[in-house]
Amino acid sequence: MRYWNLTYNDPDRWREVYAISGPPLGFVAGIRASLSGRSTGSPKAELVDASCENLRDLLQLTSNLKWANAQRTQQGIVLYFRVLLETYGLPMRRGEVNLGPLQPAGDSAMLLTLTAQRHSDSQEWIQLQGPAERMQSLRAWLSDALGVQSV
Repeated sequence: MRYWNLTYNDPDRWREVYAISGPPLGFVAGIRASLSGRSTGSPKAELVDASCENLRDLLQLTSNLKWANAQRTQQGIVLYFRVLLETYGLPMRRGEVNLGPLQPAGDSAMLLTLTAQRHSDSQEWIQLQGPAERMQSLRAWLSDALGVQSV
């Protein structure tokens, strides 16, 4: 899964992100989605691990929690997270991501794994963690936004 540093408002970076996830929902479309019970923003979770070595190294730079939340776009989502003072975005296209089952991760916490098949032989994944109730809401939100059934 490829991610971009979105701290600085560089139109070329945003163009690359939106080429994968599709453009953000417009103002009216966002309001319509919210009124129909399909919020444009996800519940937050902690981004705890990833298969990509560069992203894993980035997550281990500090001991601070790496909170992540997603924004619904026209063709998928953009997962946003912060490390130190930088904001990153990880775009995902609808139909290219699978959700794993929720797994226990300590005292009342649950772990959710998102996997993407990028090449015929490689699978990439990220793991999100949080309180059980929030993770169930996040799993339902991701399932709806990405158009996938959980594995």
